[in-house]
Amino acid sequence: MNNKIDKISTHSAFVVPVKLEKHPNADNLSIVGFDGFTICVRTEDWTGIEKGIHIQPDSIVDTRRTEFSFLSDGKQDKIRVRAKKMRGIVSYGFLLPAKDGKIGEDYAEKLGVEHYDPPIQGNNPSQNNISAPPGYFSKYDIDNMRKYHKILKEGELVGISEKIHGAFFRCTFSSIKNEMYVGSKQQWKEEVETCPWWKAFRQYPQIEQFCREYPDFVLCGEIFGQVQNLKYGKSGVDLVTFDIRKRNLSWCNVKEFLGNCVNYGIPTVPIIELDYPFNFENILSFSNGPSLIKEANHHREGCVVKPMEERTDNEIGRVILKLVGETYLLNKKG
Repeated sequence: MNNKIDKISTHSAFVVPVKLEKHPNADNLSIVGFDGFTICVRTEDWTGIEKGIHIQPDSIVDTRRTEFSFLSDGKQDKIRVRAKKMRGIVSYGFLLPAKDGKIGEDYAEKLGVEHYDPPIQGNNPSQNNISAPPGYFSKYDIDNMRKYHKILKEGELVGISEKIHGAFFRCTFSSIKNEMYVGSKQQWKEEVETCPWWKAFRQYPQIEQFCREYPDFVLCGEIFGQVQNLKYGKSGVDLVTFDIRKRNLSWCNVKEFLGNCVNYGIPTVPIIELDYPFNFENILSFSNGPSLIKEANHHREGCVVKPMEERTDNEIGRVILKLVGETYLLNKKG
């Protein structure tokens, strides 16, 4: 098994270089920029410090630990780190001083940093789990473009789709068990009336048709609507897809995926651009704006970017990156 291709991403807390730049709107603040992120810091606290540990937005930290005690509100031990705008500059999380760490070293485990996973509304996702189908199924996760945007080459043709705020969905028809399987990111689910994953799946018989005609392929997507706090104008749950893993564990490229979905009438995430020459600054604009889901009346969560032709990278494995929008990150309901 090629672990680089099927790598499981983790929520990281990397050691980064600290170089202070003057904040344009605050005399006592400086900006630290790295990997596409900006962090606002008090200048006097960071003068002379050359390295910091980056605690990203959507990290969960324990305020009972000395390192995070300054965040305590006296009400809860674990809190979610968010982005915030400080005098007109977005600060993507915060920094802790790193005395001995090496640049690029990950301190998430040492600091007990966890990833925030929004709860599924109205249902207990730990219920009705069943055994997995035969085969290999790595956890599907996508790395942060702010950290890894240099892996995509300037001008490289990419496909850009809207990142939907919901719950991960996957399904496959097992050629060994001769059964249909539907699941979440980490579990496979029994078909019961209250299961949102099966409820969304049953709205589209063509998805099962595709799976039966392509056994052991894995169709990946997102259930959304009455799932999390961006509702997309839905009164129930709905489903869009964004990826297909083949039987040989390779992935369909962008046009192959879309071609399969068009042929079977399978709904996909909204496509923002195809064959777009990659430029990081331009991609930033695609992560913001209204959702392209027809009934939605709110902002999008962000965007996902893939090379038009599948490829891998020695550092992150399969090249696919997400960029959560500034509007979403700054929204307290996001």
